[in-house]
Amino acid sequence: MNKNNFYSLGGKLCLFFSILLVFSCNREDNAYPSSKNKNETIQSSPYNSFITSPVDQLYLLCPEGDMVCHNNMSLTIATAQYFKSLNPGTAALGSYNNIFYTTRDYLADHNFSDEAKLFLSDKLNFLAEWKKQQDNSTPEKQLENLEFIHSSLKYFIQNPDTTNEQFKALFM
Repeated sequence: MNKNNFYSLGGKLCLFFSILLVFSCNREDNAYPSSKNKNETIQSSPYNSFITSPVDQLYLLCPEGDMVCHNNMSLTIATAQYFKSLNPGTAALGSYNNIFYTTRDYLADHNFSDEAKLFLSDKLNFLAEWKKQQDNSTPEKQLENLEFIHSSLKYFIQNPDTTNEQFKALFM
């Protein structure tokens, strides 16, 4: 890779992350406080909307002829499509990068098989239901819950024979 291609790739990556940053704010979080409570503070969210944004444009970030980049983007797009196929509460977990990329790696390792998707769907639905019952009143608490879900997902992947009930008895 020559210096000009390196700088071109760097510029494209900066553009990509700038776009992600722009879309990282939920519309709900940007709303003005209600007129009932003038001192209400606006809480930012650890979620981003990458999962709901169109991802087909990601290929434009790859240098021409870079098949490794194109393959990585294909995996990212396929994973985003997988998350979009889930119910909204579960799909929202994919907006947390650690969960998204753990899912992506697992699905890629299992060739996006139906069995792998069913396994992950079961575990992600279980963890999304748990998250609904938790205190998510601040971004810090939301992030703490997402980090627990991420570590739980990794545990399920490393211990695929563990049932949801066994996991609940051990960790919840």
